[in-house]
Amino acid sequence: MSKSKASFFLSHDQRFFVKTQTRHEVQVLLTQLCGYMQYLVQYPHSLLAWLLGIYSLRVANRAKRYFIVMENIFYPVSRISER
Repeated sequence: MSKSKASFFLSHDQRFFVKTQTRHEVQVLLTQLCGYMQYLVQYPHSLLAWLLGIYSLRVANRAKRYFIVMENIFYPVSRISER
């Protein structure tokens, strides 16, 4: 868990991160999405993580939870020679 109380999950193959988000964080992200995508298209080798999806999940009688899925910039581990 992070300082912001967000939870992070790593996929089994370590290729993707899943991070919990608040509704407000998702709304802010969606307002900046166009500029974010333009930046990544212009600078494809940027170390910004590629955002792959924003999802919500509601389990019966519980509050809706929001998640973002993004690529792990350190995948595959073999391509990183120094951190």
